[in-house]
Amino acid sequence: MTGLEIQGYPGAEFTSTNAISVDVRYLGQYAPDAVPMSVDILHMPDGMGGPFWTSNGATIAPTVRVLALDVWGAVGRIDLLFAGELCLRKIISTATDQGRCQEVTGRIETELFVDYGAPGGARRP
Repeated sequence: MTGLEIQGYPGAEFTSTNAISVDVRYLGQYAPDAVPMSVDILHMPDGMGGPFWTSNGATIAPTVRVLALDVWGAVGRIDLLFAGELCLRKIISTATDQGRCQEVTGRIETELFVDYGAPGGARRP
């Protein structure tokens, strides 16, 4: 399985306020024409204390389209589009409120670090 985990913050420093997370999982290795096994989007407008807006439990499944993914060893660059429906969870462990949802679309263009798994692991993209 190959995982792509992107976390975005409003500035150069880490903060959980107004953070967004896009997690994409592929069965096997990533390829440009690969269809993700799962996609999860999470937005934390007020940080880790909630509320949370999540695609987990939404009626419309999120999608991603990778426009470009270039990897050079342990660094790379990605350009992707995402879309989906995010629904409210007042705290992360509560059920998704399917009556309070919003459609979202976005684009992520960023540099990234590549983690190939456990030290000494032979997995490569």
